[in-house]
Amino acid sequence: MSRAAERAAELRRTIDEANRAYYVLDAPTISDAEYDRLFLELRALEEAHPELRTPDSPTQRVGAEPASALTKYTHRRPMLSLANAFDAEGLAAWEERNARMTAEVRSAGYMMEVKIDGAAVSLTYEDGRLVMGATRGNGGWRCGARCISPTRASGG
Repeated sequence: MSRAAERAAELRRTIDEANRAYYVLDAPTISDAEYDRLFLELRALEEAHPELRTPDSPTQRVGAEPASALTKYTHRRPMLSLANAFDAEGLAAWEERNARMTAEVRSAGYMMEVKIDGAAVSLTYEDGRLVMGATRGNGGWRCGARCISPTRASGG
């Protein structure tokens, strides 16, 4: 096994362990800055050596499955990530990726808020009433976790 392959495998294990600690156990083991450093290193390795990219690599998914104690929720639309846009060029690339999904991205405008880590939530309102809240979970169309149940949202 090449040095690059060994390092990629080590990075995948470390990131997977950090994801499990953060998303499933709710007990982070590394800082966000360290996580981002490891993730970016793995992504750079996989870009330089595409043969090292695996379907289950952390670079090929967002987040993790929700904790098993939580009720799973299927999102109506995917909750996407900025994917660590650190500068204007990264933000422009993010906008371009999103514009390919829907042209409205370019004309709808943006709202920016201070990031509160771990608070990505999709809220559903019906007739002005909050009826559901779900975490991003794995970030795709599936697998968020209910954090506000229909009963609780309606005051029951």
